[in-house]
Amino acid sequence: MADDRPIDSSDRAIEVFDTANGLFDAGAFQEAADLYAAVDHSGHLPNDRRSMLLYNAGVCYQHTGGIDAAASYWQALISEFPGDPMANMAQAMINDMNAVGNAQAGAADGMDDAAEAATTLKAAKTALESQDWSRAQELFQAVYTSSVASADAYGASAVGLARCAFELGDQQSARDYAEYAQTLTLSSEDREDLQRLVNRINAGIQMDNRSADGLQGREYVDQMMDAAYANFDSDPARAIQVYSELATAEYADGPSRGKAAFNVGNLSMRSNDLQTARGWYEYAMGFGYDSAECQKRIDLIDRADTELHALDSSAR
Repeated sequence: MADDRPIDSSDRAIEVFDTANGLFDAGAFQEAADLYAAVDHSGHLPNDRRSMLLYNAGVCYQHTGGIDAAASYWQALISEFPGDPMANMAQAMINDMNAVGNAQAGAADGMDDAAEAATTLKAAKTALESQDWSRAQELFQAVYTSSVASADAYGASAVGLARCAFELGDQQSARDYAEYAQTLTLSSEDREDLQRLVNRINAGIQMDNRSADGLQGREYVDQMMDAAYANFDSDPARAIQVYSELATAEYADGPSRGKAAFNVGNLSMRSNDLQTARGWYEYAMGFGYDSAECQKRIDLIDRADTELHALDSSAR
């Protein structure tokens, strides 16, 4: 168990760094960023681990909206470790961010030709992959309303707008764009993306209808699990709602309740609510669900809580 000692040695720096990596892997990016910053400022982390710290810290800040801080960590990585594979990855991330920014500026000024529309579409897809739904929506809209986009780009922009609307909670617009996109020229990749989105939309509608009808049983539990999983990355609040219902529902079997509780714990970690996550992992263990993994995550939360408390204390 970690303690309140300052980060004043390489062993201590590695200890806190390992805790930060655990939080990073669990998607608790804000807490991980705080610990990475503390280790970085201590100056005690061995150099063979520093490139990973700089890259991971950048990813954390990218996920939490600190674009300038992300770029600063990645630039430091490129400068200090030229040729390192992680430096190459950092450069690619910076290039993507710059492409999105340039595309936004170009979209605001209007598009001159199909090549510019294609560049804007690529930037929109980059923003989509980063789950920056609002920025992606703006860029897809620019392609969709332009008069110079190719047929494939126009179709891809409709698929993108359907996805963005879905992720932003506008189910009606998502359905409308998806239905229209099905009539357009699409690449095989865009058509596959569209079909996955349509499946997610339909799963949500079916789940809502079954809930309204008061239906339960094994089929309902399976359908609820599928719907929650479909929203795990894109709409965590929705996924938490569904998993929480399953975890506490008497009509669900023990293994399903344990799995649902475990997933609420994972989603709570991603939203940086560590103590809520801890409670759900303990709840999952009560149903015998992967007790070893639950305990591993509880131990990580306890370590992180202690490290973060130490940072708060030293800042006062």
